[in-house]
Amino acid sequence: MDVREAILSRRTHKHWTGEPVPRVVLEDLLELARWAPNHRLTNPWRFAVMPAEALARYGEHVRQNLAAYAGTKPGAAEAIREKLEKMLPKLGAVIIVGCQVDPDPKIHAEDRDACAAACQNILLGATARGLASFWSTGALLTSPPAKAFYGFGDNVVLVGAICLGTAADTPQSKREPLEGKVRWL
Repeated sequence: MDVREAILSRRTHKHWTGEPVPRVVLEDLLELARWAPNHRLTNPWRFAVMPAEALARYGEHVRQNLAAYAGTKPGAAEAIREKLEKMLPKLGAVIIVGCQVDPDPKIHAEDRDACAAACQNILLGATARGLASFWSTGALLTSPPAKAFYGFGDNVVLVGAICLGTAADTPQSKREPLEGKVRWL
């Protein structure tokens, strides 16, 4: 699959079969991530990898800390329980992407962009290998208790969680035309 085909065929998947993603594939996706464009070559990305066998431990961690994940929002605890039961057993792996904080706001903004590009490299690499993917920024995977579970300190901000696995279906997607969004100068 060439780059253009990977870009045009990449979709957000939320239905997986539960088949584990092999470690060698996860390592290769991380290798692709580290080649994302990065001004100043600060290498700001930090990764935490949860292969299929680690997802059950994460689910147990969430259950034990449900109040911290749910907060005070009515119905949040039940919604989290349902999401855990529905999502975690079906995933093949999750790659958490964090960004090392730089005290200079300009450099940090550039580094955050580089980490987002690293996420895109993971997504496109997964698509090229026939894997389904989903870039999550939801609280279940990116909240402070989750960050502690991943072992990230205060010097790392979460960019997202890349959920990976074998697709159980093929989602369709629409994009608006470029008309009205491009100005040729």
